[in-house]
Amino acid sequence: MRLNFSLLALFISFAASFSLFARENSLSNLEFFFDKSKKADGFYNSRDFIPIPKSGINIPYNQGNVWIKGRITSQDINDHQTHYLVLTSPLTGKITLYLMQEGGWKEQARSGSALSWRERDVSTYYGTFKVPVSFIQKGGEFLIKREGHHLLEAKILFLTEDEFRELENEKTYIFIFYGGAVFALLIYNMFLFFYGKENIYGIYVGFLIVVASAAATAVGAMDALFRGFIVPSEYLLLFSSAATSLSVVFTRHFIDFRTYLPRVDKFIKWLPLLPMSIFFIYLFLNSSAEVRATLGVFIDIIIPVVLLSLITCSIFAYRNGSPLAKFYLLSWGVLTSGVLFYLAGLHGLITVSAFSQAGILLGNLGEMLLLSLALAHRMALMETEKKEMELNVKDKERYKRLVRVLCHDIANPLSIITSYAQMIVKKKEVSPEKNHMMAEKIQKASFIIEELLIRVRNYESLDATKNLQLLPVYLKHVMSEAEFLLQEKLKEKDIQLEYDKKLFDCWVLAERSSLLNNVIINILTNAIKFSEPHSQISIDVKNSNNKVQISISDRGVGMDSDQLNEFNLSGQIESRSGTKGESGTGLGMGLVKSYMKMYKGDVQIASVSQAINAKECGTTVTLTLDRTE
Repeated sequence: MRLNFSLLALFISFAASFSLFARENSLSNLEFFFDKSKKADGFYNSRDFIPIPKSGINIPYNQGNVWIKGRITSQDINDHQTHYLVLTSPLTGKITLYLMQEGGWKEQARSGSALSWRERDVSTYYGTFKVPVSFIQKGGEFLIKREGHHLLEAKILFLTEDEFRELENEKTYIFIFYGGAVFALLIYNMFLFFYGKENIYGIYVGFLIVVASAAATAVGAMDALFRGFIVPSEYLLLFSSAATSLSVVFTRHFIDFRTYLPRVDKFIKWLPLLPMSIFFIYLFLNSSAEVRATLGVFIDIIIPVVLLSLITCSIFAYRNGSPLAKFYLLSWGVLTSGVLFYLAGLHGLITVSAFSQAGILLGNLGEMLLLSLALAHRMALMETEKKEMELNVKDKERYKRLVRVLCHDIANPLSIITSYAQMIVKKKEVSPEKNHMMAEKIQKASFIIEELLIRVRNYESLDATKNLQLLPVYLKHVMSEAEFLLQEKLKEKDIQLEYDKKLFDCWVLAERSSLLNNVIINILTNAIKFSEPHSQISIDVKNSNNKVQISISDRGVGMDSDQLNEFNLSGQIESRSGTKGESGTGLGMGLVKSYMKMYKGDVQIASVSQAINAKECGTTVTLTLDRTE
C-alpha cells in the first residue's frame, strides 16, 4: 500500500513538471481591485487597481466585486488559431469580459461557475473566454468583472487552442479517474454493508458520497456532470456543511469514541449540529448574497475547528488503544499531502498544472481509499474475533460436557473401589483367590478413574499454553523420563521402545514439563494404544542446521485420509479405541499441535491405514524444534 501511494505521488510530481502555462508572458500590466461596496466602476477607477502577485489573486468569501485588468501583447498569429483567456479557478462566480475597442469598453462575453455549463462562453471547468483574433493581432487592454461570494484563488493565463485542450483533457482524465475510483469504493462498501450488517459501512457510504460530492463541486466536476440542469458550484457551502457534519458522525463510529473516549464522546456527538445549522440557514436564506458570504466565512472557521477537534480526539483514542485510529490519522496525512501539493502549485513552488490544481481531489481520494482499506481490516479483525468467540464457546461446551461425564463416570468406579475396600476391611479372613479378585477389581476401577483424570489434566494443559516460558531443554533427559513413566504400559502389551540414546544428546527450545507430559508422552501413549502386542516403537532424531527432528514410528493400525485431514484442519483427531480396547479423550494430538505452535515448531503426521495395507500400516509423527545450546 505504501508503494502504491509513493508511485502515485511520483507520477503526479512528474506530470506537474510539464507546464501548460508557458504563454503567461503574453499578458502584461495585470492588476486588480476589490470593490466591497459594489458601487465602484472598474472602467474608470484606474487608480484603485494594484498589481496581481505572482501567486495570483487570493480573495476570501465576500459579497463584493473583483475587477481584473490587463493587456494582451499584439501577436502575429494564424487567422484560424483560437486563443483563450483563463482564470484558473473552478469557483469564479459570474465573470464578464470587456475589451477596449474603438469607442471605449465593450462587453465581449460572460462565463464562470455562476452560469450553467451551456451558458458559459466556453464550456469548461475554469472561467474561460475566447479572445477574438483581431483583438490579439492589434493587442490591447481587457477588463474582467467578477461577481460572486466564493473564495477566489486564481491566476490569469493566456493559452493557445492546443494548450487549453491539453489542460482540459488532463482535468477530464483526472475527474474520470476520481469518479471511477469513488464509484468502486461506493459499490464495495455497499456490498460490505449488506453482507456484514454493520452500520459503520452505511455511514461510510453516506460520508463518501457527501465528501466526494463536495470535493468534485469545489473543482468544477459537478458542473460538468449536470451540464445545463443546475449549477452545483453555487451550492458548495451546502456540500461543505453536510460533509463536515458527516465527518464527525463517521469518525465517532469508525474510531469508536464511545469505547475509547467515553467522556469526550458526550460532547463530540453534538458537534454535527454546528455545521448543519449553517446548512439550514443557507438553505432557507439563499436569496441574500450578504448572508451567503457571511455563512461562507463561518463555515471556513467551523471546518478547521471541527477537523482539528476530530484529529486531536483521534490521537488520544490511539493512545487509549483504538486499533483504527492510526488508519484515520494516516488518512489525514494523505489528504494533507494533496493539499500541500495544491498550495505548492498555487504559490509557485512547483510548476502549476492540472495535477497540482487537482491536488486536493487526489488527496481526498487517497484518504477515502485508506479509510476503506481500514474498514476491510476492521471486518477481518471482527471475523477473527468471531471465530475466537466461537472456539471459546465450543471449548466451554466441551468442558461442561466433560465435567458432566466425569461426575457420572467417576461415581461407578469409585463405588466399586469403596465396596471392595469395605469388604477387605470387614472380612479379615479372605481366601487368596478372592483377595486377588477384589484387588483386580479395585485396580481396574482405579485405571478408569486415572483415565478420567487425564482428561481433566489435558483440558487444564490447553489453558496453560498461554503462559509458557521457552528455555533450553536437554532432550536426553526428557526421553529417559518418558520411558520411565510409560514402562508399565509398555510391559502390559510387551512393546519394545527402540532408540539410540546418543542421538538425544542435544538441546531444544521448549518448555520442559509440557514437552515431556503433553507432547512426547501423548505421542508415545497413542503409539502404544494403537500398536499390537509384542510389537516395536522406534524413535529417530535428526539434526539439520538449527533444527532438531524427532520421529516416532509405530506399526499399529494407522489412520485413514479423513482422520489425517481432520488433524491438518482442526488439530484434533476423533477418539478411537485402542487394539486392546483402550479408551481416550481425543485431545492428545490437539495438545501436541498447540504446544508445538507455542514452541514455534511444527508437527507432521504420516500414516498408512491397516484397512489399506496390513503389512505396511503404521503411523509416524515428526516433531521439528529449534535447536539451542
